[in-house]
Amino acid sequence: MSPDTLNQDAWVWDALEASWEEGFSHLTAYVQAEGHARVPQSHRTADGYPLGRWVGHQRTAKDKLSAERRQRLDGMKGWVWSSPARPSKHARKIP
Repeated sequence: MSPDTLNQDAWVWDALEASWEEGFSHLTAYVQAEGHARVPQSHRTADGYPLGRWVGHQRTAKDKLSAERRQRLDGMKGWVWSSPARPSKHARKIP
């Protein structure tokens, strides 16, 4: 089989790249629907994709991501590199 034939059959040459693009595609859809990229860690898409976990991994791997990937994530409305802070269950409310 030639590479052209394999490409026509949806052959994936780089599984890691395809996996990242899948996550980014889900993030793009989330941002379009919600208006921001602050995805809850436990969030799964309607088809079961663990988007919250993917987003968390991107934040953790920031220094290992290519400049292009960092730039693409930075371009997402509401993207932050640190996890949004959760209030402690012991935090005092200020009157």
